Amino acid sequence: IPCILKYIPNGDCTIGQGSLLGIDTDDVLLFQARYSEIHRRNSSLARISDTWRDDSGTTYTIDADGSIFGQNASGCVYDGQISLIDVDYNVYRVEINTSSCQEEDGSFSGLGALFDNAEAGENGRFVFLGSEAGIKALTLDLTRT
Repeated sequence: IPCILKYIPNGDCTIGQGSLLGIDTDDVLLFQARYSEIHRRNSSLARISDTWRDDSGTTYTIDADGSIFGQNASGCVYDGQISLIDVDYNVYRVEINTSSCQEEDGSFSGLGALFDNAEAGENGRFVFLGSEAGIKALTLDLTRT
């Protein structure tokens, strides 16, 4: 079911139908998203437990207990925990701390989901988007190795 979420500061929030689109003006923020059947896939820590890699070549390990660890060539460390929200849906709670990353150090909270990848196959891609107290954001787009 496609939906549109329209937020007007100090005003109303409406939901309708549409596709992916984002518009930000001084007085109106319009965001539209299209529902994907991938959301109906079950979630499990066993399903994401593996070795992953981002576009820069940094390797991340997600263990069976949901712990995640990665370190890039510059020494930036990604360390955190992934947990289940509802096993009936493809969405995960993710908490990641970054250290030795200079201005990118922080504690990020957000959501992750599994997607298909042309090279790695079904459930071959894990995407996380999180923020630190609304100040800065961290995005990880990982491919199963």
